[in-house]
Amino acid sequence: MSLRFNTTISSSPLAAARAWARRMANARGLFPRCSAAQCPEASKLWPSVRRRASGRELGGRWYCGEECLAGAVQHRVERLLAEAKPAKPRTYRVPIGLLLVSRRMISDVQLKEALRKQREAGRGRLGEWLQRIRAVSAGDLTAALGVQWGCPVFPLDAHEKFVQWSSLLPFPLLQAGNMVPVHFEPESRRLHLAFAERIDHTALYAVEQMLGCTTLPSIAEDRSVLRALERLAGQSRGDEICFDSISDSAEIGRTILSYAGVLGARRVRIERALAHVWARLEMPWGTRDILFRMVPQELPAPLPDSLWELKFNEKRPMKESVASLDG
Repeated sequence: MSLRFNTTISSSPLAAARAWARRMANARGLFPRCSAAQCPEASKLWPSVRRRASGRELGGRWYCGEECLAGAVQHRVERLLAEAKPAKPRTYRVPIGLLLVSRRMISDVQLKEALRKQREAGRGRLGEWLQRIRAVSAGDLTAALGVQWGCPVFPLDAHEKFVQWSSLLPFPLLQAGNMVPVHFEPESRRLHLAFAERIDHTALYAVEQMLGCTTLPSIAEDRSVLRALERLAGQSRGDEICFDSISDSAEIGRTILSYAGVLGARRVRIERALAHVWARLEMPWGTRDILFRMVPQELPAPLPDSLWELKFNEKRPMKESVASLDG
């Protein structure tokens, strides 16, 4: 006599448990739980479909309504403002002057002359004075900066395709950080950013969180970055929403929520980049960036408005001690 088993019935308790887990996962996808601790819907077993449709996501967490999201946005903004500290000059293992001497790109005499002129003028960075006395070229100085920061030098003048990636980030942030998105790899989601003089790691982290990508920094010549920013300024969409006078966390939170409601945003991201609280609203039809300037905040010196000012501006403030070799 042969025995036949019904294959439609799970043969073990483990298989039945797995099937139940799959059904529950599908149910959570249709009816997710609100992440707010004090959500009025928390006591309900199955939240309504209506609240599922009106909910929004913040930082990977779903909130069922405006009231629940407001508390999360407020907490996020307060935390970002509390973490904001004045930027401190980076301490290099080898100052730029000694680095150039050790690589035999300049002599001790040239270094002393540049320091003397810097001291007498009471302004400017050491690298600028080394270029003024024709001790180094812009390319030599940029290569030394790349060694300081431990990153490659990007030949920005030889690459014109950076324009197509400019829409990834709001132009005011590019301008504030003296940075240019030079290449993006959609498959691996890697974004290459070229900086002038110094690399801002808060900006790199914010970009990674906002775009869900990996950032790869590099250094480019000051003049090259300036020309690129001037070009991007003329092609910028200008649809960023910028606030320079709002510093209260509650007001920032209300403003973000107001725009999220008007634009019908389904997802909200909030990060700190440079001296800004940066909010990105994601809608089915696109994204919109909102920038709030945090004051006071010490920032890296912005690039001059023009190449003429870069070369001849006599009123540029010195950002560090004249006795420093960090240039």
